[in-house]
Amino acid sequence: MPGPCSRHYCFLFPNGRSGYSARHRLRLLAADGSPSIDGKGRPEIFMERAWVPICSSGVSAGAAAGVICKSMGFSGTSSSSKCSGGGCGNAAPGVSELSCTGAESEPLACPHQAGDDVFCAASESLVVACTGDGETQGRPAKEAPPQVTM
Repeated sequence: MPGPCSRHYCFLFPNGRSGYSARHRLRLLAADGSPSIDGKGRPEIFMERAWVPICSSGVSAGAAAGVICKSMGFSGTSSSSKCSGGGCGNAAPGVSELSCTGAESEPLACPHQAGDDVFCAASESLVVACTGDGETQGRPAKEAPPQVTM
């Protein structure tokens, strides 16, 4: 695949161009599986053509949630925890041991385990509460219309 892609860091844009873009690769789901409208929910990363949850196992306290929230455009995070109740979804997490310092621009820039190295059940998914406003649907940001000068 052309562009700056590796096994876990690739996003295919609608125009067929590949590249590295954190804001296009994260979404935040509410307990009912719909996009979160209040900044609280289960974060998922688009990896290898599928949305996968993040396991709460080994997640650095506060720092990983902060990186997740900030990479979706939020100002920060107020909490993170292990999923509980019926809002954990059915998909097993595909990322675990997310060990961030807080300075990273996106979650997969943090040391982590992925793919076959992850042994977590859906009930072990990470849940975050982000603060401020952000993009929770995992859609590419709309490009600004071209400026016309006369």
